[in-house]
Amino acid sequence: MAMMLPGVNAAETLTRWLASQMFYPRLFGIEPLSSVYWTLAVEIHFYGFVALLLALGVWKRHNDLIIWIWLICAFIVQYFGSPSWLAQTLITEYAGHFSAGIILYRLHAGQQPRFAMAALLVSCALISKHIQHIDEWLGGSFQEFFSPFSIVFAAPGLIALVLLAARIHHLPRRLTLIAPILGAMSYPFYLIHADLGFWSHAIFERKLFGKFPMLMEWISYPLMTIGALILSLLISWLVATRIEPPLQIKLKQWLSRISLDRHASLRT
Repeated sequence: MAMMLPGVNAAETLTRWLASQMFYPRLFGIEPLSSVYWTLAVEIHFYGFVALLLALGVWKRHNDLIIWIWLICAFIVQYFGSPSWLAQTLITEYAGHFSAGIILYRLHAGQQPRFAMAALLVSCALISKHIQHIDEWLGGSFQEFFSPFSIVFAAPGLIALVLLAARIHHLPRRLTLIAPILGAMSYPFYLIHADLGFWSHAIFERKLFGKFPMLMEWISYPLMTIGALILSLLISWLVATRIEPPLQIKLKQWLSRISLDRHASLRT
């Protein structure tokens, strides 16, 4: 879609797209193609961190201790400052988010960690600090600010909603059928919503309004937003129900064949 916009260098866009597939395009001095792709690098960093601890055999045995060490280090870094390399290594900006997710899952699974509520409180403090950083960025860029109330209570409110939702064991039949689809749609929607929003705005501003000035009387910014939202939902539904399922089946079949071939070679 970005290549369709006037004034966009198609070769540069393609290069950024290819670099973004490596999750760390900034290592090559290239910005991610989409504004939301930066989160993928953070996720991969976390997964690699956990995979290393699993390989060392310490994650399962000392999970509670690891979470607390991480939270304490992150709290010190976020509230009192520390070398940037430590903040980047421990991804302290997002330690509260990941720790809260781990704790909430363990509570749901009946594996309550020690001092779970205290750990959630520290996680909330870290998430609030992150929201404060976002607020400072928005204030400098868009002159829009969050209220102090929302900064303090956003994390506890969301955690309370998750805990409440986890206690719902029975849903109406229609919701039971829809919920898995909505869950599958959530990630593709997250990845494409920003691009579609920017694209819909830019295609009208840079192209259509110039060719058809009358559209300016009919197409408002809220209407562009609604159109982008509907299109994002439609594409997400197609990805979740028509594209990903057959690809997942083929990928599992391919991985199964590789595993069987490897076992066969080891036996011979």
